[in-house]
Order: sequence, then C-alpha cells, then structure tokens
Amino acid sequence: MPPEALGFVEGTLDFCAKVDPDSAAKYKERGKAFVSDATKEELEKARNMSEYKDSYASTTSELEKSPKDQTVKACKAFLEGK
Repeated sequence: MPPEALGFVEGTLDFCAKVDPDSAAKYKERGKAFVSDATKEELEKARNMSEYKDSYASTTSELEKSPKDQTVKACKAFLEGK
C-alpha cells in the first residue's frame, strides 16, 4: 500500500475511533486487517515518510471540519460495511 493511502486509511480509522470511542477496538481491528500483509519494518518505514504524514494530517484535518454527528454516522456505516 502506498504511504499516501496508508496515511488516509489510518487517519480515517484513528479519527473514527476518536469520535466513536465505543467502537474504537473495531476500528483498530479494521486497521490491522488493512496492513496484515506488511511487515513491522515496512509499516514503520511508510509511517516515517512525509507522504504518509501529509496524507494522515490532511485526512484528519478534513474530517475535523465535518459535523460530528455526520462523521460518527459515516464511521458506523463503514464498520457495518455500507
């Protein structure tokens, strides 16, 4: 997975865990599934790249602009596979 995509996915899942803390464990589980084929070293390298950091930060920034109730609804829909 390219660092930009990883930053987007992890930024989204971390944000969802923050706004929907009752389901935080489920978001972490989904995050692990996304990176299950990568080694610890590959993930560490990707997470240290500027592309990852920029994508993570911009994703989080955009999500923070959304109304919380809509964000929580979208996060819950993601967990349900919708």
